[in-house]
Amino acid sequence: MPWMRRLSKSFLLLVVFAMAGFSVPAHALDPPLSPLMQSARQGNLDQVSTLLQQGADVDALDLKDKTALFYAVRENHLNVVKALLDAGANPDIAKAWPLLPVAVGNENFQMVSLLLEGGADINFTGKRSQTALFVAVNDKHSNIKLVRELIDQGADVNMGYDGRQHTSLMQAIYYGRLDIAELLLDSGAKIEAVDKSGRTVLFHAIWSTKNPISALKFLLKKGANPEAENLKGENVATLIEDMKMSYKIRKSNEGDGFQQYSLANEYRKYPRVIFNKQKVSAAYQRASETLLPLARQDNAKAQYLVGYMEFFGRGPTRDTTSGLNWMTQSGQAGYRSAQWKLGDIYANGKGGISKDKAAAIHWYELAAAQGSKSSKKALAKLKAE
Repeated sequence: MPWMRRLSKSFLLLVVFAMAGFSVPAHALDPPLSPLMQSARQGNLDQVSTLLQQGADVDALDLKDKTALFYAVRENHLNVVKALLDAGANPDIAKAWPLLPVAVGNENFQMVSLLLEGGADINFTGKRSQTALFVAVNDKHSNIKLVRELIDQGADVNMGYDGRQHTSLMQAIYYGRLDIAELLLDSGAKIEAVDKSGRTVLFHAIWSTKNPISALKFLLKKGANPEAENLKGENVATLIEDMKMSYKIRKSNEGDGFQQYSLANEYRKYPRVIFNKQKVSAAYQRASETLLPLARQDNAKAQYLVGYMEFFGRGPTRDTTSGLNWMTQSGQAGYRSAQWKLGDIYANGKGGISKDKAAAIHWYELAAAQGSKSSKKALAKLKAE
């Protein structure tokens, strides 16, 4: 068709602007459109009806493989969409952009229902290789009501995205949407399904944008296998170490006691089926053995960490008396964290230590003077009692 033979200079200029980072309206980047496509995009029902009566091809594709129906759906023109569907428009043209995902992206429940009533396949992917359900969970702000509606309408909860076998469950976990993940699992999503790299959803929890630890705990409670391996032979534990602890592990191996302590804390965050109690205890013991000589050399930070491990039983042994003494030395040397923790211990009677309001106020005041907001808050509360 003549209107498709050549892109206008103005259109090419808009493309250049968009690539340069300038804000350009979505419709401005549309290629030259047929009269029917233009009318559908504008929501001009009368003009659409006239063009259809004159024999306009309702399923014609533009240079981006989009139809008049696509533009009407994108712009949320329900009446135009209905008119095009009534005229025989195909909502699932194989080489065209899929329409249901567009409606889902707009969170337009009415449009979704209208397309389904018009014959749209709820699991159709088209050239974008994404189902409507995958698009519905592809955001941390996903609408769970829309997800539930799609499932109720027959969406395949195990259908993978593109050739990667990346499932909707994996995507929900990535965005930290445990509520949606639970809905998917209750609807038959397979917790041991793997992507093209052989990774189960448990692997995807490591990259969760919200709270990886919560995502891991949730999946393990649901029965995910912590020993599952990807195609490289890695399990979740080895991958966590490689991706999130490599620096701490390297520095720990070089004898950095502070990084050894930090590494032990990292191990402790994760469920014990991933890093067992023996591994956590060994990491703390190693840190204790390295930091103790520094503490004896009056390193205030080392004194605090050794004292903390002894007092709360994180090291090889628990000794509240020795631990309290180490933290007291650290606090007297001006280490703010030790001062705050001592205030907390005396204010709340932790570790079997008798509550001592005067001692708690003393330590909180020292920490507050160094800018500890937590100490200022605790101090105000304590004095108000």
